[in-house]
Amino acid sequence: KLYRELNFAYMEINPVVISGEDGTITPLDLAAKLDETASFLNAKQWGVVDFPAPFGRKEFPEEAYIRELDSKTGASLKLTILNHAGRIWTMVAGGGA
Repeated sequence: KLYRELNFAYMEINPVVISGEDGTITPLDLAAKLDETASFLNAKQWGVVDFPAPFGRKEFPEEAYIRELDSKTGASLKLTILNHAGRIWTMVAGGGA
């Protein structure tokens, strides 16, 4: 219901924990993407959302540095900054990362 009403384009909840005698479900991690084109419908419910710049925007210096490192190694190094003012960073590795 929440997925449809708030116009998510993608949502992954993994893993979840089922605990207690009542079977309480607790999500431990969540990744989601809002459908930006639905902002005229959901702006009030979403609040202030800073969507990332589209492809083709100017590269941040940090992204250029990682791209240069990537060109000099056999490893796969990638960096995409979604919110330059953000304080949450993730480092992913493994299949498809």
